[in-house]
Amino acid sequence: MSSMTFRPSFGQAFGQPFSKDSGKRSGKHSGEHSDPDSEDHSSRAFVLDSDLSAQDSPQSGLPTPTQNRWALLVGINRYVDPAFATLNFCVNDVLALEKLLKQLGYTVVCLHDNLDRDDPRFPTRDNIEAELTKLCQSVRKDDLLLVHFACHGVLIDRQPFLITQQTRHINIAKQGLPLAEVESQMRSSAASRLILTLDACHTGAEMGRDVSDPEFIRNAHELAEGFVLIAASTAQQVAQEWRSVRHGVFTYYLLEGLSGKAVRGDRAFVTVNDLQTYVLDNLRRWSIQHKGLIQEPTVRSEGLGDMILADYRSHPIPTPSQDKRQEKFRLLPNRCKPRTAALTSLGIALALGGLRFLGLMQPMELAVYDSLMRLRSSEPDSRLLIVKVTQEDLEAEQQKRSSGEVIGSFSNQTLTELLKKLEEYNPVAIGFDVYREQKIPPKYQELAKRFSTQPNLFTICKGRADSVQMSGIAPPPNVPPERVGFSDFASDPDNVLRRYLLAAQQEPTSPCTSEISFGLALANHYLKSKNWTLNNPITADKGCQDVTFEQGDRRVVFPNFLPYTGGYQGIDVLQTLGCQVLINYRGHLDTDVADTLTLTKMLNDPVDPNHRERIILIGIEHRNTNLDHWHTPFSHSEESQMPGVVVQANMISGILGGVLGDRAPVWVLPQWGEWLWILLWCGVGGGLGWWFRSPRVVAIAIVTVTVGLYVVCWVIFQTSSGWIPYMPCILGVWIAGGIIWWLNLNSSLRSVSDSD
Repeated sequence: MSSMTFRPSFGQAFGQPFSKDSGKRSGKHSGEHSDPDSEDHSSRAFVLDSDLSAQDSPQSGLPTPTQNRWALLVGINRYVDPAFATLNFCVNDVLALEKLLKQLGYTVVCLHDNLDRDDPRFPTRDNIEAELTKLCQSVRKDDLLLVHFACHGVLIDRQPFLITQQTRHINIAKQGLPLAEVESQMRSSAASRLILTLDACHTGAEMGRDVSDPEFIRNAHELAEGFVLIAASTAQQVAQEWRSVRHGVFTYYLLEGLSGKAVRGDRAFVTVNDLQTYVLDNLRRWSIQHKGLIQEPTVRSEGLGDMILADYRSHPIPTPSQDKRQEKFRLLPNRCKPRTAALTSLGIALALGGLRFLGLMQPMELAVYDSLMRLRSSEPDSRLLIVKVTQEDLEAEQQKRSSGEVIGSFSNQTLTELLKKLEEYNPVAIGFDVYREQKIPPKYQELAKRFSTQPNLFTICKGRADSVQMSGIAPPPNVPPERVGFSDFASDPDNVLRRYLLAAQQEPTSPCTSEISFGLALANHYLKSKNWTLNNPITADKGCQDVTFEQGDRRVVFPNFLPYTGGYQGIDVLQTLGCQVLINYRGHLDTDVADTLTLTKMLNDPVDPNHRERIILIGIEHRNTNLDHWHTPFSHSEESQMPGVVVQANMISGILGGVLGDRAPVWVLPQWGEWLWILLWCGVGGGLGWWFRSPRVVAIAIVTVTVGLYVVCWVIFQTSSGWIPYMPCILGVWIAGGIIWWLNLNSSLRSVSDSD
């Protein structure tokens, strides 16, 4: 059934209007329509007691056909005084009447409260009286003047008053607009045809002649004159608002009748009696369809004949299709209850949160994370320098090789020369990111001595992992354990490297015994020179705790990566032993991360003073003999994989930036914060679907939110390294918006079905 609202009658005593709070001033009507499913019970129109005194008829004389038609329309939804409930469709009523009457040749003056308060047609009492006076002065004897009000009304001492926008209920007699004054003003005009409607219909009788007789038409209709007052209902009834068509019930049928549906036979005009009969019949049918709500119009007429209200002989019959915007609104006139929309949005948020918890959204969320990382801008880290072995360097090395001198990509001779050259750069630390577990031949004692005694030279090893059949790789011989770090990475199921192991407990049989990663060892050595201290992240029971650096009262914490962190909802990170953080990549290319030199340039070029006092990383870039290449958020193919030395540089830069404050570590919301964030955006999507009626507007709004939220996520990630949920939120916006818009449509279709 269609939802509806009630408009008050003048049957209430002591000038008390109907209101939404029926128990306050509603009199005996307060209990008549208390259906809890009704969306609104505000009220507006009124009726007149049947014993209102008649005044003198318009001036007599030989009648002539109507020359001009004039109309004054007043619609008021909102009132200054909260005692008068806000109405819904009064402005809709008068705007629709204005359009229709203009098509029928009327000169229309329309006042309503959607206009600015400074507009002379804003419906204050003074503005209404001024416009009515101007119209009454403009009309001539053979003109027709129609005045229509759609607003609240009350009775004061059995005298009806119209409630204007600024009327106060404690001073209605002075601030309200007496209906008698309106009628008197109309009667004082020169017009011989006067019609006053109060959101009302009218009754009448059939004429007993052939309506196609031209003489009859002239005498009974064209020459008719007098005064007609039409009100919405009797003093014992309320006038209804019909939400599914966004009009008062009477005004809706009034519009239909004037649009040609009230035409009788082959006539090309609609008279007062035609309209009265059409509206009355439809109101009775509507009353039966809507739980027997009774609304009987009241009519008082004085004069001769049956006046023509709409003459299609000089103006074509208007069609509803001429108002495309109105048709769009009629397609979806209803909204579901706000509580229904809120509960639906909540249910969708819970469902999406559950799917996320099961890990079904993890691939999508990690893809969004990768896109945010790729869009992030940064500058190379001036604390790092990368020395890379390229394919050209490898070819040059092959010419120097002799039996027993080459281990991996470096000859012992070249490595000795490189470490000696690096002394000129006064490096804070040197990281040798090449596996080299073989013993150094006796002829290279200088190289062996550097590995065993040089305090800033760090090397790598690889831990044993029986679960993946990895036996591990030992560090170079004679290197103290405090200058060895493991180089084990933790790839995700899609083989992309997003997480970094900072610390881990090694298996008892592992050739690599270091519990600190290579990158953390180098970063810690650098930070020691800045008076920072690293607390051991490995607990007494061989578990992991947060990685913490301290400097006096200052403390920087890298929270340990736990299950259900950010978009990681399907990976049990505890299966990957170790203390983990998200890698805060600076970029894909080595030059994006730090200044870079090839091995040949480092050995042959003079020392660049700008490269002094840095962490220098030595690693292999070429792929022919090196498997140390990784898929990252920047990778699109095997060829675009990142060399391990560049990965290490990104990791070290992330640690240094987090501790020294120039680049925050990647952070995520707590679980409860992520749930609230998802619920918020499900609510936004539900609000869009509930508020906007056009599906195209809803789609545009949702697309705008989709793009806007991505921009918000990117800005947060760019400025503070925050990774907040995007995919579950956007799915919530689309799903909640679509479902709630469908609920609105379904509610509208039910209303239309009930009203047919």
